[in-house]
Amino acid sequence: MDQRNTVGEILILVAYLLAITAAEAVTVLVQPVWGIVCHAIVLVAVVVHSALASDSRLQQLVLSLALVPLVRIISLSMPLVHIPQIWWYPIIYVPLLVAAIDVPPLNDTRYNLTKGGINGQKGIHTGTDH
Repeated sequence: MDQRNTVGEILILVAYLLAITAAEAVTVLVQPVWGIVCHAIVLVAVVVHSALASDSRLQQLVLSLALVPLVRIISLSMPLVHIPQIWWYPIIYVPLLVAAIDVPPLNDTRYNLTKGGINGQKGIHTGTDH
């Protein structure tokens, strides 16, 4: 990997950091609903960028950033008003833990989650052999 790619990747990651920070500022200063919209936009951008990335290290790093807006969207959308605050964190993070355990590794050969899969060459493995 040459120096230009590394600098470009750092700039992209800083841009995502700024986007997440801006979405959080909208959540706190404007209105939580608009914050959810901003976090959803960041989430879609991160997932699409990860799917289109050619470098597997960058792909995994960018995809790991998807947890930040996902946590915020879940925490803002769950109706926790009548539940004691001590239970908020387990209620919010258990679905994320289940998703993290259930999702296959990115380098799993049974799934074509790369750019070719998005273009429809193989798609996602359905469990049947053709």
